[in-house]
Amino acid sequence: MKLFALVDCNNFYASCETVFNPSLRGKPLVVLSNNDGCVISRSPEAKRMGIKMGQPFFEIKKLVEDGKLFALSANFTLYGDLSRRVMETLFSISPKVEVYSIDEAFLYLEGLPVTDYEKYGKFIKEKVYRWTGIPVAVGIAPTKTLAKAATYIAKRESEEGVIYIAPGEDFSTYLKKLPVEDVWGIGRNYSKFLKSKGIKTAYDFTLIPEDWVGRYMKINGLRTLLELRGKPAIPAETGGNRHSFITSRTFGTPVEKFEDLWSAVSTFVSLAGERMREEEYYATSISVFISGGTFSNPFFMQESEILSSPTDFTPELIDAARRILERIFKKGKEYKKAGILLGGLIMKKNFQFELFTPTEVVRKKESLMEAVDRINTRYGKDAVYFASSKISFRWHSVQKKLSRKFTTSWAELPVVKG
Repeated sequence: MKLFALVDCNNFYASCETVFNPSLRGKPLVVLSNNDGCVISRSPEAKRMGIKMGQPFFEIKKLVEDGKLFALSANFTLYGDLSRRVMETLFSISPKVEVYSIDEAFLYLEGLPVTDYEKYGKFIKEKVYRWTGIPVAVGIAPTKTLAKAATYIAKRESEEGVIYIAPGEDFSTYLKKLPVEDVWGIGRNYSKFLKSKGIKTAYDFTLIPEDWVGRYMKINGLRTLLELRGKPAIPAETGGNRHSFITSRTFGTPVEKFEDLWSAVSTFVSLAGERMREEEYYATSISVFISGGTFSNPFFMQESEILSSPTDFTPELIDAARRILERIFKKGKEYKKAGILLGGLIMKKNFQFELFTPTEVVRKKESLMEAVDRINTRYGKDAVYFASSKISFRWHSVQKKLSRKFTTSWAELPVVKG
């Protein structure tokens, strides 16, 4: 019997901030995007105040100044580390876990010695909270799409935060509560199209003939339909399905000089290279993109380069990024954003170097990167860094309300007073 559990962290960024600052629990709290521009996470109390996702900060600034609302800058280093802890906890529960996003993961429950799945969902929820301090909702169902639906309802209607949809059960009760625009796999355009046809809920969608869905929504729409009917149609993806690593950022202030832009791009390459090594991939290509201008007259430039050999060696990736940036950089322009993409990924375990590749050179590169990553893991990010990343700080995001890096920097560890 196939069963999936979707574990979804509640208000993840806001919840991360309360782990090491419990005085914020039960308070209206929002987390702001890069440059403190808009709201990207809200505590339940902030939601009840009517704060919207994506709401510009200037609209709610007065509430913060009056002490009625708390606001923090996004601390992605902290959130990434707590996400890792959540996922490691889930791997201790189930041997098959598909990490879907920074705050969501599917657990494959088939074959586990479980008889009471609602109780098991509560066990997952309690263990994650006990080990990480992050509250989660759990939806268990015979398909991944139904598990997503169960989690949606668990967050809104279940005091326990757990919903179990049993195989063979009448799903209609649950699906009538799920708006069609919130069905996993149905995007904004399709939801508008379906609503124009009178299809407002997930239950309405399940009543549509398969040939109609196949004609207008293609294979992905058909898979969603089958999943909502209780038939697994989305394949398992528990590893090896990465296609690229992308790192980008909007700058705190526009930059004009090449050195400022290069400092940002070099930093992004270092970050993406570290993530790529962590997940054990090689890249075969690299892209660099830069953008700026005004709302009425924007510009965007991008160029790619095929690497001479698949690699995870940051100095080689930085050299390639530098060549690309030199080709696309134009003097006299104000740049507001930059990013890089490492593509054409190959899993390291599946790659074999060419016959005459000097193995000693490969080993030296791997040893150097292992040493750099190990030092940064032990002593905090940027304990060792590439000099090009620190040429300039002008591009850094504005983060006036940033919390401490409680778990990744020795200088910012929590202090316990007796």
